[in-house]
Amino acid sequence: KNNLVLWVILAVGLVHATIYVYLMPPWQHYDEPNHFEYIWLLIKRGALLQRGDYDQEMRRAVARSMIEHGFFDRMTFLPDLNAVNEPIWIGAFSQVGDPPAYYLLASLPARLFAAAGIEAQLYAARWTSVVLYLLSLLGVWAIVRELTTEGSRLRWFVPLTVALIPSFTELMTAINSDAAAVASFTLFLWSGVVLIRRGFSLRRLLATALLALLCAFSKSNVILALPLVVVCWGLTFLSRMPLKVLWAACLVILLGGLVGVWLVLRWDAAAFWYADAPQGGAQRLETPGSAFGTAALEVSNPSASYKQLLTTETIHAFRGRRVTFGAWVWAQSPLQLSPPQLVINGKRLTIPDVWNVGTAPAFFTFSVDFPADTGRAWLVLTAPKNAVVIYDDLMLCEGEFPAGQTPFLQGQTVKWGGRQCENVLRNPSAEAVWPKARLWADQLLSRFFPDRGRLSLIIHATFDPASAFPYYRKTFSKFLRSFWAVFAWGNIFLIGSLIIYRVLMAVTFLGIVGGLIAVARRWRSLPGMALAFLALAMLFLWGATLVRGAIYIFSNPYIPPPRYAYPVIAPTMLWLAAGWLEFGALARKRWQPRLATALPVGLLCGLIFLALWSIFTVVRFY
Repeated sequence: KNNLVLWVILAVGLVHATIYVYLMPPWQHYDEPNHFEYIWLLIKRGALLQRGDYDQEMRRAVARSMIEHGFFDRMTFLPDLNAVNEPIWIGAFSQVGDPPAYYLLASLPARLFAAAGIEAQLYAARWTSVVLYLLSLLGVWAIVRELTTEGSRLRWFVPLTVALIPSFTELMTAINSDAAAVASFTLFLWSGVVLIRRGFSLRRLLATALLALLCAFSKSNVILALPLVVVCWGLTFLSRMPLKVLWAACLVILLGGLVGVWLVLRWDAAAFWYADAPQGGAQRLETPGSAFGTAALEVSNPSASYKQLLTTETIHAFRGRRVTFGAWVWAQSPLQLSPPQLVINGKRLTIPDVWNVGTAPAFFTFSVDFPADTGRAWLVLTAPKNAVVIYDDLMLCEGEFPAGQTPFLQGQTVKWGGRQCENVLRNPSAEAVWPKARLWADQLLSRFFPDRGRLSLIIHATFDPASAFPYYRKTFSKFLRSFWAVFAWGNIFLIGSLIIYRVLMAVTFLGIVGGLIAVARRWRSLPGMALAFLALAMLFLWGATLVRGAIYIFSNPYIPPPRYAYPVIAPTMLWLAAGWLEFGALARKRWQPRLATALPVGLLCGLIFLALWSIFTVVRFY
């Protein structure tokens, strides 16, 4: 019976995947041309590639195919097929140099079609992704089977829902290393659950270790498997220990975590001021004898410049109005200083003044007109080369104030020229502090973030919800839509999307709440250690996906799609499905017994409708 269920799930997945393999035109997936380029170069040149390698003739053939299949029909430019001195455009980012596992695997079938042309190789590589998709479904089924008892509805309901999710299926049929990341991490989670549930054996230990290594060679976002395998071994050990040993271990882990936080973080960054480069020293300058307080903001070159985002509320209040900046400024030695810059919608406002700054504090100010179309804005503090400039009591107020009069700042209230206004700059005297990553941690971890982003930026965006709120709001909204049904390069939305996405949002919310209820009601009988392992994986991967775009908070923020969290599709859907079925169980007990049976059937029918409607949407779009 179990085997029959598995074959049905794989058959559903195969049919669904086959549709998307041929439904999506060539190159119409996230970064598909660049992923294909990596595969093609491996076939032609072998594994000895360096980041940035390319072949102009191959790019010309791909660009021509992209034009023929309408890739640029909705765009405002065409690639220059006659380019000689620069790579022909087939996408913004080269994938060459990424972890190689997927590309080596996909190059095997593509190699067989080398003589048949670019597009034949493309479809051969897409079928590699389909195989990885089916392996992922197998892994989901195996995880749920390991965690549940015979006869549990979750055994067929969870993997079947995964096989019917349109966005997941569409992504897993693309040429993209996400397919290898999802498959390898799902199998790794399966091996970890088996180890925790069944205990130590050499075969199980090797399986978890080898699959964790496979994850590391699949994609950077699932390198998380390397520390998680140690967690898995620890949970396996603890699950067989007496309760006293378990509590002692929890205490040791807690203390170890605190020590780890202390080793990685230091709590001396000026709150709300973002450094644009890694720093070893503190950016706050202690000034106990100063008339302005006990601290000031120190800006040095070539160490870093500092920025503060203006909140959405401030931007709305300032649009189309005159604003005035002021601050007490001094330096280690006399110098000429360009004033701080207001950056509006990515462009710096021109401020022609030059300040003659001495070694004693002096008050400087300027006024500018705030554009009426401002969407995003921030203030930038800099210093001349090989100089140190100190700022204190920084203020930005609506209106124009006399330059010859010295204002008085008390909290966020400014008394200036007989008038009173609110200072919109937060932490103007650098009195409040935030955590930041130590220099070694910022530099080390930047190797694993896109565009060498820094941990400190992510920490500061987390501590600054007022400025980062628009980013997180857009990210959550994208998660709820793209997890279920958004296609191609994230540009195809369901027909009738407003209503359908709201329904999906409500269904997702019910699953999350129902999952919490299920855990609260059944926590004594649940396989706690195995679920803790899955929960940690889910927490870290969804968390990393959530903050992925925070490193671009001062550019046009990148809103990450949930595909970076698809490697935890198994525990995610297990949580949601358990939540939905929990409401069915409550209904059977308290309201209507038949609802318990009708609910999972109704949900599956809804997913089938969503899958068919998604196919119709894509057909209509192209």
